[in-house]
Amino acid sequence: MDLTVTVHSKSDAGEQFEISLTKVSLDTGRLRLKSWDSGQDPATDPPAKDNTLKLHDIKSLSTTGISCKSEEFGHLILKCTLLPGTPPASSSVQVKITGSIFGILDGTKTYPITADDVTKLKKFLSDAAFPAA
Repeated sequence: MDLTVTVHSKSDAGEQFEISLTKVSLDTGRLRLKSWDSGQDPATDPPAKDNTLKLHDIKSLSTTGISCKSEEFGHLILKCTLLPGTPPASSSVQVKITGSIFGILDGTKTYPITADDVTKLKKFLSDAAFPAA
């Protein structure tokens, strides 16, 4: 049975995101990122973008981070790190991508999340028990 966690994020510019990570097997999974442009309502509007990446070689970097690879959009290497915030700063998930075709997706993206999402992500990473790097 697949194990999935979903978190929500909103950028300062009003763009909204739904990020789902699913563990499929020992070191494989899926990352789905849906996004809505500023002015769209996720409750009533379809996402402006809806992308799913098949992940492999998922490795645990710590209790708050993973690395993985995907062959979509090039030979992607993703490093996802949970960054708990200390109030008043919010917590976030940071995703660093390298290896995309012509570097078009390369870079670091930070998604602000709630304290509840931090708890959900930590539980997911613990329950998923990905192999250590």
